[in-house]
Amino acid sequence: MKEIEGRVSYIKGLMDGLNIDKECKEGKIFTEILNLINDLALDMDSSHDDLEEYIDSVDSELSVIKRDYYDLDEAIGDIEEEDVEEEYCEVQCDSCNEVIYVEKNLLEEDNSIPCPFCQHEIQLKKK
Repeated sequence: MKEIEGRVSYIKGLMDGLNIDKECKEGKIFTEILNLINDLALDMDSSHDDLEEYIDSVDSELSVIKRDYYDLDEAIGDIEEEDVEEEYCEVQCDSCNEVIYVEKNLLEEDNSIPCPFCQHEIQLKKK
């Protein structure tokens, strides 16, 4: 952004060096064009700063989410597969054929649960 401001200043210097009359029609046009370009450069610089601030904020939030996710992922990885097999059993929905895992104690009585995928009632049979 500073490069654009520098280039605008350079062009203004060229214009002054050429002794272009700023009161004639062409001089007024050149002056307004340069002022417009300068204003646009300043607006872009301000927008760029706002965008950098927003990106830093999102990056910070993402870091927190990643930390929480990876900590959770590691905690889940610490659970041994045998423990999961002892406490849960695999059940397939009759409607959408998705597989879900339910606690084995739910199978001690005839129960039904809604499928989390299609909301169809899955009948759990007593073993």
